[in-house]
Amino acid sequence: MPASSTLIVCELVKPVREKFLAETKGDITTAENPREIANRADIIITMLPKGPHVKGAFTDPETGLLSTLTGNKMFIECTTIYVKTSEEVAKAVADKGLGVFADAPVSGSPDGARAANLTIMVGASDKLFSEMKPILSTMGAPQNIFHCGPPGAGLATKQINNYLSGVAIIGVSEAMNMGIRYGLDPKTLAGVINVSSGYNSLGSKPSERGDPDGCRCQRFSRFLVGAM
Repeated sequence: MPASSTLIVCELVKPVREKFLAETKGDITTAENPREIANRADIIITMLPKGPHVKGAFTDPETGLLSTLTGNKMFIECTTIYVKTSEEVAKAVADKGLGVFADAPVSGSPDGARAANLTIMVGASDKLFSEMKPILSTMGAPQNIFHCGPPGAGLATKQINNYLSGVAIIGVSEAMNMGIRYGLDPKTLAGVINVSSGYNSLGSKPSERGDPDGCRCQRFSRFLVGAM
């Protein structure tokens, strides 16, 4: 982030907010709700758990981003949600006349976020993508920022990627379970797979049990539904 910029953070979970403030350098301040963010910032990036949270953050009449009365904003929405939900939020932004909106879901895990090395999939016009890319480059490597097409294309790309990841994880899990039931040592089996034709990068990553920051099985279930 440029030294001349101020990052305004709205995080409702106080321990998470305090941890971020303690660990992150730069000019950082906080806001109590999305409306306060919109009143103070021109570039707004949202990344939330699910679609209803995104709709609430934008459209709540009292505290939502679109309850502000000021400005021409750039809204960059990074949550992995249904395309239809994103289109509804984009329409709400357009109807309010408060700026431009793009879907820009990310991939790369918490480690990628901490290293500013995320893959970012953008659905936007050519002009808006060009304007957004320098901002997105503070979150992801430039070569990993993709213009996937018009609005909605970023989310469609992310959901297809998640679908493929989910299928791969299911395959790895079934293969390991098969080996354990046969009586094979799971570490030996995994070691063979990881240097043979069955290798899959997802199979070499820590499991949910051993990686508290990893992607939960419940999330993958939601992603698979969203992709189909």
